[in-house]
Amino acid sequence: MENLLAEARRRADAAGHYRYPYPKAYGGRDGTNLDMAIIREHLAAQGLGLHNDLQNEHSIVGNNVGLLLVLHYGSEAQKAAWIDALLEGRSGFAFGSPSRSTAPM
Repeated sequence: MENLLAEARRRADAAGHYRYPYPKAYGGRDGTNLDMAIIREHLAAQGLGLHNDLQNEHSIVGNNVGLLLVLHYGSEAQKAAWIDALLEGRSGFAFGSPSRSTAPM
């Protein structure tokens, strides 16, 4: 399934849809948050499919907040280390916290 989603993302990127919210300098169209809300709401209303799957955040229009944060707030070293990997889907961000039962007192 992951291979199928990766291929859908690759095709959406080649068609010019995936990078819509990214700056033009990175192949995007400078889409706004409002634009993204409207587009993703429309895609969600079409039902489950390769165009959009809310269960795993897959969409033909990327929502890579990590990339936007690195572009806006990242140091030059962070940009060099992260931008290409995030654009190409080779890397991403996650967060979490240790469970209370394992945290030191």
